[in-house]
Amino acid sequence: MFDYLFCQCDLPDEVPTGNRQFQTRSLYRCMVRFTITREGRLIHHSASYVQDTAAPRGDFRLAPVEMHDVDMQYHGDVLFSGESDGTLVEYVARFTHGTLAWIRPIGEFSEAEKDLVVRRNLED
Repeated sequence: MFDYLFCQCDLPDEVPTGNRQFQTRSLYRCMVRFTITREGRLIHHSASYVQDTAAPRGDFRLAPVEMHDVDMQYHGDVLFSGESDGTLVEYVARFTHGTLAWIRPIGEFSEAEKDLVVRRNLED
């Protein structure tokens, strides 16, 4: 599983403005939504759900009942990837005490650094 990550802040290379949604396995892995804000904060868009009683009989649907944003005050690296013009792009965002320090393409890392980042972000 993965989570969705929307990036409002600048990326190191030219990713089209309309294509700022990525996937990450570095956080909850529950298909929830996160945003890296222009101010460099990692925000979790939290929601609570109940069964949608208006759904047709036998159709199990969930409806959001409470939604709020949570500043994660995250400290560590987040590995995320997406597609830009048909090409896979992968980045690492480093957060220090809740604030974004930098975002770098994974291609800038040495093989040893890549292995460490990937291993650290994919551990259960």
